[in-house]
Amino acid sequence: MISPIIEDKIDIIKSMGVETLNNDEKFSDKIYSLLALSSGGVIKIIPFFKKKFYASMIEVKNEIVEIDGEEISIRPDFKEKLPQAVLRGLKK
Repeated sequence: MISPIIEDKIDIIKSMGVETLNNDEKFSDKIYSLLALSSGGVIKIIPFFKKKFYASMIEVKNEIVEIDGEEISIRPDFKEKLPQAVLRGLKK
């Protein structure tokens, strides 16, 4: 599913600036672009995938990313939280 792909991008998420993380669309665009590259374009043919993916990324970000001023960290329990966050977003 999507969770392992996102787990592989955790370092990228941590390196994003606070401005990107505070902007849902910028954050989702960045992760979607990485996923599109790794999928060989397959995700572009799935109806409504982008909309549901963006909703999932917002859920993921809100669940696992912690921002304290300019400090960005990932919750230590992110692996447990990630699948539920992805599913909540896909159900929207």
